[in-house]
Amino acid sequence: MIEAYELSSDSVAAPVSLLTGDDTYWIEHSLGALTSDIPVAEREYRIRVFDPCDNISELISYLNCYSFTGDGNVAIVRGRKAKITAADAKLLTSYCAAPAEGNRLIICDTAGVFGCVTEYAVTISCAAVSEARVMQITKDAFNAAGLTADNTAATLLVNYCSSDLGRICREIDKLSAYSPENNIVDSKLIAAMVAPDAHAKAYELTDALSSGKRDAAADILAQLTASGSAPAYLLRVLSGAYRNLLHVRISSLDDAALASALGIGAYAVRRLKRVASGYSATRLKSLSDMLNDLEFHFKSGKLSAESALDLAIGRLMEATA
Repeated sequence: MIEAYELSSDSVAAPVSLLTGDDTYWIEHSLGALTSDIPVAEREYRIRVFDPCDNISELISYLNCYSFTGDGNVAIVRGRKAKITAADAKLLTSYCAAPAEGNRLIICDTAGVFGCVTEYAVTISCAAVSEARVMQITKDAFNAAGLTADNTAATLLVNYCSSDLGRICREIDKLSAYSPENNIVDSKLIAAMVAPDAHAKAYELTDALSSGKRDAAADILAQLTASGSAPAYLLRVLSGAYRNLLHVRISSLDDAALASALGIGAYAVRRLKRVASGYSATRLKSLSDMLNDLEFHFKSGKLSAESALDLAIGRLMEATA
């Protein structure tokens, strides 16, 4: 298996490539690397995207056709969630066992339904990478943009973006366009120019609460409020965060399976595990139920959103007393 971060514009694409994992940044990075040899002027008629790929026969027919230029066509499969039928698996594996010369098949298997081609394909992992690698890529992106950022600033950007490399790179582009003095990016500039992800701040808030850091929790709540997040939204995000904490605390699934089950990234799962370790499963169940009740009281009109949020924060703080 090849890791997506190992691919570059110099990488040689195989006749059949299987991209596993669901990290959007690494999927797009891999697709870019695997098609980088195709001139921009030729992409329109040499690359065809099947999204969703519901008709395997159509896909195979395209792959078995000669390219207009004679340099080979590329079929990119995306968006299929339905399982492959036995008949379609037979068609697909027959092609993959003897692929058309010059043509390439790239399958983005985010739903894990193309396992039948594994033995014939070069597998590329597009799963979320470690936080250490996210930090290194962030620092490299700063350097590539001609900017200088210390560890504190880089860490703040990563946290604000919930380790989403796609957003991190976009924010660095924005910071570069801003042309900071002497091309130096510090934490103050990050705080001024980058809007923190509300879910990331919610997990940071739960982390502070689980550690008994009341002053830090109050600061984070103030930041969220100042950023324009409505009390009703913050209550919903907090409620969801504690539900996820409970799932993580009692689950035996690995990070990838948990990420899929909860609909979040593997980075978030690792952060949740760290926060959840500060609570017992019983305590998390109690806190989750409390937040659900307050959310119900708000939605039923018994409490205002502001009052429900104030009560939620007060009770969460009491839980760490």
